[in-house]
Amino acid sequence: MEDNVIDRPRRRPGRPENPIPRSELVRVAREQFAAHGYDGVSMAVIARHAGLQKSSLFHHFPTKDALYRASLESVVADGMAVIAMWMADSGPWVERLDQMAMGVTRAVAAPARARLLLRELMTPAGAREAGDALQGVIDVVQQFFEDGAAAGAWPRTDFRHVTLTQFGMHLTFFALPEVSARALGVADVFAPEVVEARAREVARHVRALLGAG
Repeated sequence: MEDNVIDRPRRRPGRPENPIPRSELVRVAREQFAAHGYDGVSMAVIARHAGLQKSSLFHHFPTKDALYRASLESVVADGMAVIAMWMADSGPWVERLDQMAMGVTRAVAAPARARLLLRELMTPAGAREAGDALQGVIDVVQQFFEDGAAAGAWPRTDFRHVTLTQFGMHLTFFALPEVSARALGVADVFAPEVVEARAREVARHVRALLGAG
Protein backbone atom coordinates (compact mmCIF):
# COMPACT_ATOMS: atom_id res chain seq x y z
CA MET A 1 0.00 0.00 0.00
CA GLU A 2 1.48 3.28 -1.05
CA ASP A 3 1.63 6.22 1.31
CA ASN A 4 -0.43 9.21 0.35
CA VAL A 5 2.00 12.02 -0.37
CA ILE A 6 0.82 15.60 -0.68
CA ASP A 7 2.88 17.65 -3.03
CA ARG A 8 3.46 21.04 -1.49
CA PRO A 9 4.75 24.00 -3.44
CA ARG A 10 8.36 24.68 -2.69
CA ARG A 11 9.53 28.10 -1.65
CA ARG A 12 11.91 29.81 -3.95
CA PRO A 13 15.43 30.13 -2.52
CA GLY A 14 15.87 33.25 -0.44
CA ARG A 15 12.14 33.99 -0.18
CA PRO A 16 10.83 34.03 3.43
CA GLU A 17 7.94 31.74 4.29
CA ASN A 18 6.04 34.56 6.02
CA PRO A 19 7.28 37.67 4.26
CA ILE A 20 7.37 40.90 6.23
CA PRO A 21 5.95 43.90 4.37
CA ARG A 22 8.56 46.19 2.88
CA SER A 23 7.06 49.13 4.76
CA GLU A 24 7.67 47.34 8.07
CA LEU A 25 11.31 46.71 7.18
CA VAL A 26 11.72 50.40 6.36
CA ARG A 27 10.11 51.34 9.68
CA VAL A 28 12.51 49.12 11.63
CA ALA A 29 15.50 50.42 9.67
CA ARG A 30 14.38 54.01 10.20
CA GLU A 31 14.34 53.50 13.97
CA GLN A 32 17.79 51.93 13.98
CA PHE A 33 19.36 54.55 11.73
CA ALA A 34 17.80 57.33 13.80
CA ALA A 35 19.14 55.88 17.05
CA HIS A 36 22.63 54.87 15.92
CA GLY A 37 23.39 56.57 12.61
CA TYR A 38 24.34 54.97 9.32
CA ASP A 39 27.72 53.69 10.48
CA GLY A 40 26.37 52.38 13.78
CA VAL A 41 23.91 49.93 12.23
CA SER A 42 24.51 46.77 10.23
CA MET A 43 22.12 44.84 8.04
CA ALA A 44 22.39 41.98 10.53
CA VAL A 45 21.16 44.22 13.36
CA ILE A 46 18.24 45.50 11.30
CA ALA A 47 17.32 41.96 10.26
CA ARG A 48 17.37 40.82 13.88
CA HIS A 49 15.09 43.65 14.99
CA ALA A 50 12.75 42.84 12.10
CA GLY A 51 12.68 39.17 13.11
CA LEU A 52 14.13 37.67 9.95
CA GLN A 53 17.36 36.34 8.52
CA LYS A 54 19.88 38.74 7.03
CA SER A 55 19.58 36.95 3.68
CA SER A 56 15.86 37.71 3.67
CA LEU A 57 16.55 41.39 4.26
CA PHE A 58 18.92 41.41 1.29
CA HIS A 59 16.08 39.92 -0.76
CA HIS A 60 14.25 43.25 -0.32
CA PHE A 61 17.23 45.61 -0.25
CA PRO A 62 20.46 44.59 -2.01
CA THR A 63 22.64 46.97 0.03
CA LYS A 64 22.57 48.97 3.23
CA ASP A 65 22.71 52.12 1.12
CA ALA A 66 19.49 51.09 -0.62
CA LEU A 67 17.74 50.50 2.70
CA TYR A 68 19.04 53.77 4.08
CA ARG A 69 17.78 55.71 1.06
CA ALA A 70 14.39 54.03 1.42
CA SER A 71 14.29 55.07 5.09
CA LEU A 72 15.03 58.70 4.28
CA GLU A 73 12.62 58.74 1.36
CA SER A 74 9.82 57.36 3.54
CA VAL A 75 10.20 60.26 5.98
CA VAL A 76 10.15 62.83 3.19
CA ALA A 77 7.26 61.11 1.41
CA ASP A 78 5.03 61.37 4.48
CA GLY A 79 5.49 65.14 4.60
CA MET A 80 5.17 65.52 0.85
CA ALA A 81 1.85 63.65 0.85
CA VAL A 82 0.40 66.15 3.33
CA ILE A 83 1.70 69.13 1.36
CA ALA A 84 0.41 67.78 -1.95
CA MET A 85 -3.05 67.18 -0.48
CA TRP A 86 -3.46 70.78 0.67
CA MET A 87 -1.89 72.23 -2.47
CA ALA A 88 -4.54 70.43 -4.50
CA ASP A 89 -7.35 71.66 -2.25
CA SER A 90 -9.50 74.55 -3.47
CA GLY A 91 -10.39 76.04 -0.08
CA PRO A 92 -9.28 79.41 1.32
CA TRP A 93 -5.52 79.93 1.16
CA VAL A 94 -4.99 80.66 4.84
CA GLU A 95 -7.01 77.61 5.86
CA ARG A 96 -4.92 75.46 3.55
CA LEU A 97 -1.77 77.01 5.01
CA ASP A 98 -2.88 76.11 8.54
CA GLN A 99 -3.80 72.56 7.60
CA MET A 100 -0.54 72.03 5.74
CA ALA A 101 1.55 73.28 8.66
CA MET A 102 -0.36 71.16 11.16
CA GLY A 103 -0.34 68.10 8.91
CA VAL A 104 3.43 68.19 8.38
CA THR A 105 3.93 68.61 12.13
CA ARG A 106 1.90 65.47 12.76
CA ALA A 107 3.76 63.62 10.00
CA VAL A 108 7.18 64.19 11.59
CA ALA A 109 5.95 63.59 15.15
CA ALA A 110 7.77 60.29 15.61
CA PRO A 111 11.17 59.79 17.25
CA ALA A 112 12.73 58.01 14.28
CA ARG A 113 11.59 60.44 11.60
CA ALA A 114 12.79 63.84 12.78
CA ARG A 115 15.91 62.49 14.47
CA LEU A 116 16.95 60.53 11.37
CA LEU A 117 16.77 63.64 9.21
CA LEU A 118 18.58 65.87 11.68
CA ARG A 119 21.31 63.29 12.32
CA GLU A 120 22.07 62.92 8.65
CA LEU A 121 21.91 66.63 7.91
CA MET A 122 24.74 67.08 10.41
CA THR A 123 27.19 64.90 8.44
CA PRO A 124 28.71 65.82 5.04
CA ALA A 125 27.72 62.57 3.33
CA GLY A 126 24.32 62.45 4.97
CA ALA A 127 23.63 66.09 4.18
CA ARG A 128 23.99 65.37 0.48
CA GLU A 129 21.68 62.36 0.67
CA ALA A 130 19.06 64.01 2.87
CA GLY A 131 19.43 67.32 1.05
CA ASP A 132 18.58 65.71 -2.26
CA ALA A 133 15.48 64.13 -0.73
CA LEU A 134 14.36 67.37 0.92
CA GLN A 135 14.94 69.75 -1.96
CA GLY A 136 11.77 68.62 -3.69
CA VAL A 137 9.75 69.40 -0.56
CA ILE A 138 11.37 72.82 -0.19
CA ASP A 139 10.63 73.68 -3.82
CA VAL A 140 6.99 72.65 -3.50
CA VAL A 141 6.43 74.65 -0.30
CA GLN A 142 8.04 77.75 -1.82
CA GLN A 143 5.75 77.42 -4.82
CA PHE A 144 2.74 77.18 -2.50
CA PHE A 145 3.81 80.42 -0.83
CA GLU A 146 4.36 82.09 -4.22
CA ASP A 147 0.92 81.03 -5.44
CA GLY A 148 -0.73 82.27 -2.25
CA ALA A 149 0.97 85.65 -2.62
CA ALA A 150 -0.15 85.86 -6.24
CA ALA A 151 -3.72 85.24 -5.05
CA GLY A 152 -3.42 88.04 -2.47
CA ALA A 153 -3.55 85.74 0.57
CA TRP A 154 -0.32 87.17 2.04
CA PRO A 155 2.31 89.72 0.99
CA ARG A 156 5.35 88.85 -1.05
CA THR A 157 8.60 88.29 0.82
CA ASP A 158 11.68 86.10 0.51
CA PHE A 159 9.89 82.76 0.67
CA ARG A 160 13.19 80.88 0.76
CA HIS A 161 13.80 82.12 4.30
CA VAL A 162 10.21 81.46 5.34
CA THR A 163 10.45 77.89 4.05
CA LEU A 164 13.72 77.20 5.86
CA THR A 165 12.40 78.70 9.09
CA GLN A 166 9.28 76.56 8.85
CA PHE A 167 11.43 73.50 8.18
CA GLY A 168 13.35 74.18 11.38
CA MET A 169 10.14 74.51 13.40
CA HIS A 170 8.93 71.15 12.17
CA LEU A 171 12.20 69.30 12.59
CA THR A 172 14.05 70.42 15.71
CA PHE A 173 11.15 70.14 18.15
CA PHE A 174 10.81 66.38 17.60
CA ALA A 175 14.46 65.67 16.71
CA LEU A 176 15.50 66.99 20.15
CA PRO A 177 12.67 65.59 22.28
CA GLU A 178 14.51 65.79 25.59
CA VAL A 179 15.26 69.49 25.12
CA SER A 180 11.72 70.25 23.96
CA ALA A 181 10.11 68.31 26.80
CA ARG A 182 12.20 70.09 29.40
CA ALA A 183 11.50 73.52 27.92
CA LEU A 184 7.74 72.89 27.89
CA GLY A 185 7.62 71.05 31.19
CA VAL A 186 6.02 67.95 29.69
CA ALA A 187 6.92 64.28 30.04
CA ASP A 188 6.63 63.26 26.40
CA VAL A 189 6.59 65.51 23.33
CA PHE A 190 5.15 62.64 21.30
CA ALA A 191 2.01 62.42 23.43
CA PRO A 192 -1.03 63.16 21.21
CA GLU A 193 -2.07 66.27 23.12
CA VAL A 194 1.45 67.73 22.94
CA VAL A 195 1.68 67.00 19.21
CA GLU A 196 -1.64 68.74 18.60
CA ALA A 197 -0.63 71.75 20.68
CA ARG A 198 2.65 71.95 18.74
CA ALA A 199 0.79 71.66 15.42
CA ARG A 200 -1.42 74.63 16.32
CA GLU A 201 1.57 76.70 17.42
CA VAL A 202 3.51 75.95 14.23
CA ALA A 203 0.49 76.98 12.14
CA ARG A 204 0.20 80.22 14.10
CA HIS A 205 3.89 81.02 13.66
CA VAL A 206 3.86 80.23 9.94
CA ARG A 207 0.94 82.63 9.53
CA ALA A 208 2.93 85.30 11.34
CA LEU A 209 6.00 84.68 9.18
CA LEU A 210 3.92 85.21 6.05
CA GLY A 211 1.80 88.04 7.43
CA ALA A 212 -1.30 85.97 6.66
CA GLY A 213 -4.73 86.13 8.21
